[in-house]
Parts: sequence; structure tokens; C-alpha cells
Amino acid sequence: MDFLLTLARATLFASYISRDILVLRLIAMIGMCFNLTAVYIAGVNTPGMKGLLIFAIFAFMINLYEAIRIIHSRRPIVLEPKLKEIYSHNFVPMTRHEFLQFYNLAKHKKMKHGEILSLQDEPVDSLMLIVDGYVKIISNNSRIRSLGSNYFIGEMSLLTGENATATVIVESDNAEVLTWSRKTLEKMKDKKFHLYHSLLLALSKDLIKKIHKKKSKEPTDLSLEKAKEKVN
Repeated sequence: MDFLLTLARATLFASYISRDILVLRLIAMIGMCFNLTAVYIAGVNTPGMKGLLIFAIFAFMINLYEAIRIIHSRRPIVLEPKLKEIYSHNFVPMTRHEFLQFYNLAKHKKMKHGEILSLQDEPVDSLMLIVDGYVKIISNNSRIRSLGSNYFIGEMSLLTGENATATVIVESDNAEVLTWSRKTLEKMKDKKFHLYHSLLLALSKDLIKKIHKKKSKEPTDLSLEKAKEKVN
């Protein structure tokens, strides 16, 4: 029995050496099995065994739950073509599991030509992603550019907390937009900060893409050309 208890302690210590959290959980479960075996051999009525039994069962169940959760999060996820395109263009900083979590928080909006997504110097209450169609960006009554699919709208307001820096209007006949309300994003920031952090990385990538587009002499990018082809 003493050997099993020593082996349980050694196994528990070894689990903390592992860099992989799943391996840590599995080794800890093995250690708890040694403890349970020791309790069975010694007998529950032996002094100190009841406490060890409760601890071993409780620890085993916690580690089992966490191990299942980790395995579930690591399982291969196959995205349908449309989602795969959205993910590959905008959400590579996220895992596919994180992307699906975030995507499922979005509301889908069908919009028509002339509808306004944001107004310059007005608060922006949502983060938006153009999925299909294209929009025009107007600043100080001057059109400065067009954006096609796979571009975010309202990300600067989300990052800085300031009002919209430009007016955004749907230019194509129809457009499809994903929206996440500020309330949803604030809730995600409080309860799932790792997911919120991955979103910030994705938005940073989008801003870099816009800067490169602004510096380019070409008026449109490939995504905008594709959007116009669909309309035509």
C-alpha cells in the first residue's frame, strides 16, 4: 500500500513536468488510480483512507472532464467551402474551433444598394464583416475607396472606442454582412478573453491589409473584383 501511495505521489509530480496540458491531465488521472487502488487494499475504514478516497475521486473526475474538453477542442474540424473562405481570409489567428465559436455569435444581414452600415462621427454599435457584395467608404463627403468581401467594418471603433471615421454605404445591388454587437463582444471579452485576444489579432491583420490596399495604386483588390463579377 505504501508503495502505491508513493507511486501516486511520484506520478502526480511527473504530471506537472509535462508541457502538454492533456498529457498532464492523463498522468494525474493515473496517479489518482494508484490512490484508489491503495484505498481498496487498505480498506476504507483504515484511518485517513476516507479523506484520500474523496480526494482521489474528486480529482479524477475533474481531470477526466478537462481531458475530454481538451480532446473535444483538438478534434479535426472540416469547414464547408463558404466558412473555409471566411476563415482563411480573416480568422487564421484563431483555431478552427475558436472561429466556429465566434462565427456562431454573429447575426446574418442581407442588405441592399444604398443601405448605410456606419455614419462618420457617429457611434458604431457593431463589428461587421462583408461576406458578399461591396461597399463604398466616404470621408468628409469624399469617396476614398471601395471594399469588397472579407473586409471588416467598424474595427477601429471597437479598438479605440471612438466614433466612426467614415461613412460606409452598400454599393452593390445586394450585400451579405455578418455583425457582432458591441454587447456581445464585451461579454466575450469578459468571459472568453482568449477568444477576444484572437479576434484582436484577426482585426490587426485586417487593418494591415487595408493599409496595403490604400498604398496600392490599383483602385480595387481581388475580393472587390470578384464581388463585382457576381453582381454583373
